[in-house]
Formats: sequence, C-alpha cells, structure tokens
Amino acid sequence: MSGRCIPTSSPAEREKEGRRPERTIYRLTDSGREALVRVLGDILGHPRREYPHFAAGLMFMHHISRREAMGHLSSRVAALKATTEKLNKIMAELRAGGVSRLALIELEHKIAMLDAERRWVGNLEKEIAEGKLEWKVGIDPDYAKLRRRHGASTH
Repeated sequence: MSGRCIPTSSPAEREKEGRRPERTIYRLTDSGREALVRVLGDILGHPRREYPHFAAGLMFMHHISRREAMGHLSSRVAALKATTEKLNKIMAELRAGGVSRLALIELEHKIAMLDAERRWVGNLEKEIAEGKLEWKVGIDPDYAKLRRRHGASTH
C-alpha cells in the first residue's frame, strides 16, 4: 500500500433544514465501496480472538472457593437469562411492528450468543457443584513427564 489516503466518499449534496446548520451528504466512491466490501468480508469471514473480562475471570477463578465461584456463576446465569428474555421481547415487538429480520440480525446474533453463554455457564456451575471440575491449575506431573519423554515443547 502506498500510504496515501484514498478518498472513500465524496460530497453528493448539501442541505439545510430550518435553523440547523447546513450539512453535507456524502456518497460512497468506487474505492470506498471496494474498501467496505473488503472490510466486511474480513469481519464476516474470519473469527477474531477477542479476550473479554469473563474469560480472564474464568482463568483465575481457582483463587476463590468453589462455593464463591458457583455463587458468581449462578448470578451470571440469572443475569444472562434476564437479558435474553428482555431482548427476545424487544425483538418480538419489533418484528410484530414490521421490522425485517435482516434489520434485526445483529440483535438475533447477540441473543443467540448470550443464550449459548448462559447454557455453558450453567453447565460449568453444575460441574463445579458435582466436583467434576478439578480445582487446581497447571499440568499434571505425569503429563509433564510424558511430554518431556516424547520431546514435545512446553509452550
């Protein structure tokens, strides 16, 4: 890339409404449309490793008791359930009002992700309650020996 700025839009018209200041309305240039298509393709086609706070909390939850972790996870499940119920209600109202599914696709995705997280966190809470999740971190000493014996790297 040359490093110079390529205009992605150009002024199409100017308008003034009442006492408001004049505004310029831009139209997308061909190079702007190409950039939009390229960026959207990248966003839609390639998952990114996003590191939310919750993942950090999971990584360090062994520093609190199982009981405390279960309490926090239970609270999260309840909050996720309340949020998805509220968003589902909003989406149903919007759909009943004639808003197309495509216009709501981002909201639909958000609801699906929150609901999947709610189920996963609920299962994790259950595993902790049943003692199925080990409450220690690190590599099992026997596994570390096995890795050394077979020449696997430790990273």
